[in-house]
Amino acid sequence: MNARERGFTLLELMVSLALVATMTLLLSGSLRQGSRSWEAGDLAAEREAGMLLLWRQLSERFDDARDAGFGRTGSRPLFTGDSQGVEFVTSMSRKTGGGLYIVRLEQAGHDDRRRLLLKRWLLHPELLDGEADVPRWRPYPEATEAPAATDGRSGFWYAESVLADHLREVRFTYHDGNRGTGWHPAWKGKARLPALVRLEVKDDKGSWPVMIFELPPS
Repeated sequence: MNARERGFTLLELMVSLALVATMTLLLSGSLRQGSRSWEAGDLAAEREAGMLLLWRQLSERFDDARDAGFGRTGSRPLFTGDSQGVEFVTSMSRKTGGGLYIVRLEQAGHDDRRRLLLKRWLLHPELLDGEADVPRWRPYPEATEAPAATDGRSGFWYAESVLADHLREVRFTYHDGNRGTGWHPAWKGKARLPALVRLEVKDDKGSWPVMIFELPPS
């Protein structure tokens, strides 16, 4: 029997098995790394989609802000804002029934579990005076509800929803539109709407791009 007919020696077999094991480890490591990269990419895309959705939703509301007031507010526009939230009158799309609504953006939660909520009341005296079976409206920030809202509670007269979750910081500031003036931490008791509203958001991944919304001239 010559050397070619003997087959593999024990040493050659062990070397082959070691090479196969090494290749298997390298392949499994590459697969794990690829899986982590894929998951990270999905999370980043989901985060960016959330930013874009929030910007679109708020842009529509601020674009349609109205210099409107009624009853106790007299002729002043119903617009009040501070660093924690803002409330104003805006028109809504036909999907919600149309008409004018009081929209409130406010925070709930604390630390890194903050949520940005949107609540809206139909701009109607009887509804706002508490005669309808919905949470009674009081001018911001006299009454803000600490419990977070849910998407399930909605209707033509009143609705509330969570716009963004798992946030560390949410801050609003306001600009009067005049050159040479800075951003104001609050907008209260003014005879007109602000020209711009700025929203700064941070989550556990860092700061979001700053969002600036332009309001119609009042």
